Amino acid sequence: MRVRQARTSPPATISTTADTPADRPDTGSSASIFTAAAQDVPTAVEVIATAFAELQATAWLVPDQTERVRVLRRVFTIMVEHTIQHGRVRLLIHLTHHQGGTVGAVGGAAVWIHDQHPLPPPPDYDQRLWQAAGLHAPRFAHLDDLFEGHHPDPVSRPHDHLAFLAVPPRMQGRGLGSRLLTDQHAVHDRAGIPAYLEAASPASRALYLRHGYQPYGEPFALPNGATFYPMWRDAPGSSPSPDAGRGLGVDPGLERGERG
Repeated sequence: MRVRQARTSPPATISTTADTPADRPDTGSSASIFTAAAQDVPTAVEVIATAFAELQATAWLVPDQTERVRVLRRVFTIMVEHTIQHGRVRLLIHLTHHQGGTVGAVGGAAVWIHDQHPLPPPPDYDQRLWQAAGLHAPRFAHLDDLFEGHHPDPVSRPHDHLAFLAVPPRMQGRGLGSRLLTDQHAVHDRAGIPAYLEAASPASRALYLRHGYQPYGEPFALPNGATFYPMWRDAPGSSPSPDAGRGLGVDPGLERGERG
């Protein structure tokens, strides 16, 4: 794993002036993407848990909406901490420029696991999952088994796995998820690394199709009908996947935060 220089994490919301955005006209926006470190885990987790709280899949995982985000935060913390050690977590800061200064907020998170050789599970995963999810743990374990059963073998098909791509609900529809994808795809294309993901809805599936992914095998579903769509993206110089291209065609949809 490439050693990253230490850096100071930006806060979840930053502003160069004391007045509010409503007090001055908007003169444009931009985005900055950086690699998260251990101190950034709570920020990434909050983005993912908030974006995923209304998905059909998480409604099955945690049926009680009043506790769903709280449980998701705890479970996703395990996953994001593990990825800091065995992958790359990218955070996007969306900057809005005004005449009086610049206001920024965390606009998205992408969690990429380097599945290029067999990886160990998170330490004490079963115990930590029970502590995080409580009585919901068997449902998370069932989803883990579904993912494992459809995942490409990292030995014969080394790849990067997009475990999560999330954009806060209030910031969806601005192309921020696409920016996070393009950011990492540039790395993949230079290194010849393919990518794999499980889209959590027809809408996110349509987004990934636009970014060069193809269906990988057949979709699979949770008991409530929430469907996941395995997808694969070849990189220049990589061997084409024998399963890529199988599955359903393009569905219309809008970009939103989804499981990758």
